[in-house]
Amino acid sequence: MRGIVIAGFLASVFWLPVFSVPAFSVPAWAKDVNYCTEAVNTDDQQSKIDLYTKCIFDGDLSKINLSIAYNNRGNAYDEIGQFNRAVQDYDRAVSLDPNDAAAFINRGVAYGNLGQYSLSLGDYDRAIELSPNNPTAWQNRCDAKARAGEFSDALPDCQQALRLDPDNAIATYSRGLIYEGKGDTVAAINHYRRALDLNPNLLEAKNDLARLGAL
Repeated sequence: MRGIVIAGFLASVFWLPVFSVPAFSVPAWAKDVNYCTEAVNTDDQQSKIDLYTKCIFDGDLSKINLSIAYNNRGNAYDEIGQFNRAVQDYDRAVSLDPNDAAAFINRGVAYGNLGQYSLSLGDYDRAIELSPNNPTAWQNRCDAKARAGEFSDALPDCQQALRLDPDNAIATYSRGLIYEGKGDTVAAINHYRRALDLNPNLLEAKNDLARLGAL
């Protein structure tokens, strides 16, 4: 488990969600589409990378579909911890489709995993401009602000994420981080417990409750 110090306390770091976009609007017989379809259907991340690479370089994809392929290969790189390579693929994705909020969210995730929170925040800002009703964009911006110690600015983002998705476990957990950072341990514990109720597999919430002696 990795951790970072935020305003005097240790917060667990989790990988934020990323979007995969499996739909390719090109003829099903095309070899490059077959590679992309195989990539979507495999759970092995290195196989995804290899197949998306073939999809990208062996075929003649439209700009939109090429953006999707780069985005999804970036997701695979992110999943195996190759965050710089993920950023490079998301760079290509947003250059091909600058109106794709998912690619900006995903690049923000990769920047966050690299500890580059100012760049991460810029991508979430753009994602929210493009897709203001996307709870993941608000949730991720809340988390990035919290990890940068910007607790007062982070709280409204978490609240907006929860307005859009009341059962959002990560936004609930991030709000707990904010309250702990502001010194309100009781509120933090309540939010960690609520996050764990929403997602019993959210180990970060369990770890923080144990750290605070509240498990």
